[in-house]
Amino acid sequence: MATDILGENPKETIEVSLNAIKEHLWKGKVVKISPFRGTKDMEKKTIVGLMFIVAVVAVLIFAGCVEKSSYQKPTYELKVSVIFDPPPKTEFLTEVEIGGWGIKEERQGVRLGDAVFHLSRGKYPVCIERESGGEMYNLYEKYEFVQWADGDTKFCPREVNLEQDVHLTAIYKLLYRFTISPYEVTPNTPVKFEVLTTVPRKVCIYSDILNDEGFLISKEPIAIIEKGQDGLYSTQWIPQRCGCMRFHAEIGNEKTEMGYLTVGDRVVPKITIEPEVAKLDEPVTISVSISRGVEGRIEVKYYVNGSWKGNLASYIDRREVSFTWVPPAPGIYTIKARNYPSGEFACKYIGGTSEAELIVQ
Repeated sequence: MATDILGENPKETIEVSLNAIKEHLWKGKVVKISPFRGTKDMEKKTIVGLMFIVAVVAVLIFAGCVEKSSYQKPTYELKVSVIFDPPPKTEFLTEVEIGGWGIKEERQGVRLGDAVFHLSRGKYPVCIERESGGEMYNLYEKYEFVQWADGDTKFCPREVNLEQDVHLTAIYKLLYRFTISPYEVTPNTPVKFEVLTTVPRKVCIYSDILNDEGFLISKEPIAIIEKGQDGLYSTQWIPQRCGCMRFHAEIGNEKTEMGYLTVGDRVVPKITIEPEVAKLDEPVTISVSISRGVEGRIEVKYYVNGSWKGNLASYIDRREVSFTWVPPAPGIYTIKARNYPSGEFACKYIGGTSEAELIVQ
């Protein structure tokens, strides 16, 4: 269209393409406005006029009077799940990666529930990275990939061609589980070693002999179990001395990670609450002390009707603590204290739990 932007008695009329300006606004192109006919004394007014036109067009686009490009590249939903059978007793860290895109999803737990990615059409390699087991100080598990839910046994990576929404489910089976129970005992208390495995094999339990720096120098056999029952191999052992001990199991050619056992004299925290019967909004003083001067971590939690409600305090390297707390509501509270000997006391003593009742009216 032809637009007169110079006011009265213009020396020239400038033709500006509205479509060209729209292209300039929405596609980032450098637009040459043509034709341009004018003299030097028109230059300032021309620039001001063009700015005015750009502003008008922008308003029209915002108001919906001028159509803008609304095309968006279609995307598809890729879900990835992991199921463990049977469910682990420890937490597993599972990571899903879509190769070449740096997309990762980390979850803690027995099931990776529907990690969702939105991707455009194309082929993508999907890989699941998972720790070889879920470690605790007295339990180690190892799972192995079996197949995807659709029967495909190709594990990592599996190529997915996204032409529609896709949901992948990977299935893992337990290879073995090694447990020590209990993991804290006093001398001359029986300890049970158990290995659960899906493949019948001879199981050997060893005590690891460590040097002062904590490095393995030898191993001492605790038990050799030739046969199990329904995949469960178990034996008992009675420790006679105090100390921190490390064990492992050899299941056929598989060697488990370590399990730990602490043998020591038990020291139980003493907990007092003042007052034991309090009014709502009244502060109460909670004190915890450990006998024999044993230092370590002290944790205090509170429960209502047997259910855990929250942590009240946590201290390290302490043998006694005292603090005030204002209960949030009327009711009957159970305050529990647990201690964990540390430092020079760690391999001589084991902790325990004590509790006291608080009534808030």
